[in-house]
Amino acid sequence: MKKTWVFFIALSLLTLSCEKALFEEQPADNPAQNFKELWTTVDKKYSFFAYKNIDWDSIRKVYRPQVKPGMSRVQLFDVFSQMLGELRDGHVNLSSTFDVSRYWGYYLEHPANFDYEVIERNFLGEEHEITGPFKNTWLNSAGYIYYGSFGSSFSESQVNYLLTKYRNADALIIDVRNNGGGYTRLIQELAGHFTSEKYLYAKEYYQNGPGHEDFAPPKKKHIEPSGGVTWSKPVILITNRQCYSATNTFALAMKQLDHVTIVGDRTGGGGGIPISAELPNGWTYRFSASKTLGPDGFNIEHGIPPDYKINLDENEALEGKDTMIEFALDLISEEKK
Repeated sequence: MKKTWVFFIALSLLTLSCEKALFEEQPADNPAQNFKELWTTVDKKYSFFAYKNIDWDSIRKVYRPQVKPGMSRVQLFDVFSQMLGELRDGHVNLSSTFDVSRYWGYYLEHPANFDYEVIERNFLGEEHEITGPFKNTWLNSAGYIYYGSFGSSFSESQVNYLLTKYRNADALIIDVRNNGGGYTRLIQELAGHFTSEKYLYAKEYYQNGPGHEDFAPPKKKHIEPSGGVTWSKPVILITNRQCYSATNTFALAMKQLDHVTIVGDRTGGGGGIPISAELPNGWTYRFSASKTLGPDGFNIEHGIPPDYKINLDENEALEGKDTMIEFALDLISEEKK
């Protein structure tokens, strides 16, 4: 009996020692270690160092000396936020219980080119329909559809309803200004109604090595016909700088179609799929770990240029006019002649 107990004690000690060997110890939670974790992970996985000409080693030399023992969590958060801000990427965030860092320069440094009150009062009006997330109405001989977020899902029947409702229109105006993105699956579900053939619209490259330019072979992205109602007449897509992430990619997909014209400002960009990680102190962060190129190799991180660059005239907005919508209507009238 005594030998049996000795055996089990020895087995337990062996098991515990194996667990220590199998599981890595958690990194220490101190300012220096948190900095090391953050800088190193971004260094290995961020996808736009070369494209943006960012010297991450030089940035480390600037911010590492600012990290000191005994500094407060707020002070440490500010240093990390400023360092991540050097990436100039709207998909980069640092999240704590007291703040979330973000980069908004991709649109705050540009004109807003959008006034929803003008649209609501003078274009949509009281008689417009709300079909799921789509606010829509007739504008002269065109169907006007405002879609404010790819975070708002829709059904195929709702899109079929809209395209049937405006089947006699000369064109569709799809307004996605201030649509900050959302579910990427909705790109396929919406764009698929504007083509009768499968087509390539993007190539996605994911980091797979330690080097800043170590990417796996691309994943080709296609739009396939929806199987529902197909719209082949002219489409005017209205964009501004707050068209980000999934909306940016949607603009890329639509730009490949001959019957689609993009009017307004360049989209805000956001061509990388973000990944998330956690620091030893519990803060979470995310950053772009892929890049998206158009079929011609165009990098969409800094946005999709419009076919017609139009800014919202603030003086006209005061009179209840939207320069971009008015331009789209004039373009439809010209094409009709």
